[in-house]
Amino acid sequence: MKDPPNADTLYAETLGLLAALEIDRLQRVGTLRAPESGRLSVAQERLVGEYISENLHMNISLSDLAALVQLSRFHFTRSFKKTMGMPLHQFILHCRVDRAKVMLRKNDTSIRETAQITGIRTKINGRRDGGRSGGICFGVGSLAHLLKNRFYLGEVTYRGEVHRGEQEPILGRDLFEAVQAKR
Repeated sequence: MKDPPNADTLYAETLGLLAALEIDRLQRVGTLRAPESGRLSVAQERLVGEYISENLHMNISLSDLAALVQLSRFHFTRSFKKTMGMPLHQFILHCRVDRAKVMLRKNDTSIRETAQITGIRTKINGRRDGGRSGGICFGVGSLAHLLKNRFYLGEVTYRGEVHRGEQEPILGRDLFEAVQAKR
């Protein structure tokens, strides 16, 4: 029969095993930590981009995204803005609008369906009683009003006449006309 291992040998083996486990954990988690520059790592940027793309139709929470890349909400917000060059809400809106443009060009869904699929909703407004209104999918009337606005073409309508505006066009004329034909 073997002699029982002495306490020093057992302690050394346990310490070695713990060190190996800690190195393994740090290697797996380390790929998700923000680089020293205050930016998201490539892996974090990819994870966030995929998550946003797959969940555009839903309300995407800051907490979920921060947890996804294992950062606090504060650090995630700062790192995201530094990496993407814009705040998170603006980035998500750009993604939704870009997807809506693609869907509208394909002509396979209605404008209302496109708004529902891409998660484009009405603005949320606070009320005096502390409640909130809005944040719902667009109705036919509100969509019609928005989509016929010539502001998207860099034009302004004044007293029934269309004038060239000072702002740059947001949409190309071909897309605007395609949307008008779809209504």
